Amino acid sequence: MIGVKLRRPGETWFTSRVANLSETGFCLQSFVTLKPGMTLWIMFSGFEGRRATVVWTKGHEAGCMFETPLHRAIFEHIVRVSDQD
Repeated sequence: MIGVKLRRPGETWFTSRVANLSETGFCLQSFVTLKPGMTLWIMFSGFEGRRATVVWTKGHEAGCMFETPLHRAIFEHIVRVSDQD
């Protein structure tokens, strides 16, 4: 689980968590209402916000795809830092 900041368009940032991070997407665990096709912004510690689209939802989980895949070095850094927590 990786702690992130999340924001729906027009709203403020709030804390959430992701699992199954890949260069192309992630599984979000959140208590906000999300629907497939919805756009959101996700921010990993030390990086700017990135745009993503909700692909599927099930309960309090949502599978999301980054608008632009993470660069391999950024992905590796996020995973390395999260392993230290």
